Amino acid sequence: MKIELSGLKMPYGVEADFDELDLADSARISGRIHIHGVIDGNESSATVDGNLEGKVVLECSRCLTEEVWPLKVEFHLNYLSSDVFAVEDGHQLTDAELLADEIIDGGIDLKVIAREQVILALPQHHLCSQDCVGLCISCGANLNEEDCGCTEQTVDPRWEALKNLN
Repeated sequence: MKIELSGLKMPYGVEADFDELDLADSARISGRIHIHGVIDGNESSATVDGNLEGKVVLECSRCLTEEVWPLKVEFHLNYLSSDVFAVEDGHQLTDAELLADEIIDGGIDLKVIAREQVILALPQHHLCSQDCVGLCISCGANLNEEDCGCTEQTVDPRWEALKNLN
């Protein structure tokens, strides 16, 4: 959902729901992601202040079980027109320019904002619990649910010859 900045009376309130976002492989949206905020500025410089709420389904990094994880994110984003980023020889970008996103084709895409904020809010390695013991390396059983009975001392056959050294 792209918001064209030309002709808008600022500040401009925005609100949207997304039921599909291209997220990381180990996450997907559960229901809808709701984003609401305020755009302020003009066609060459704008800010977006807002909130994002929803739920995502995450996969545990150890046992691969899925669970629903709530999201609640506040954000403040700066946007500059694309001509600011047209760098000439010897021009160094300022800190504000480095932290800003680009206004593309005169507008701001809320779906891009929602996707970016959801991905930034996801944990790098999600665990279903701190006590998660994961999967058995031999049979693949979820060790949180059952004791599979596999021997824990499996020796790589390449190291077998070292047992005979005394």
